[in-house]
Amino acid sequence: MRGIGLADTEVKAFMKAWDETLFGSPSSGGFRLVKTGTTFLYFLPEATLERAAKVTFDPAPRSFKRAFAVWTHLAPSGEAH
Repeated sequence: MRGIGLADTEVKAFMKAWDETLFGSPSSGGFRLVKTGTTFLYFLPEATLERAAKVTFDPAPRSFKRAFAVWTHLAPSGEAH
């Protein structure tokens, strides 16, 4: 997340909001599988995000940055979604 320009406070806020949903609750036995298979989290590259969801302002802000997280589940081979 830092690699796409998020500040430490933004990374902490993201993880506070999503950590348990994405990775399970440490207080209830540690990481848990959300479903069988593999899940992964990625962020759309800035150019892709700009094409998919262009944002304009009037007047233009001094600065603007955003991140778009995608959480994907892959079923094991042969298993239907």
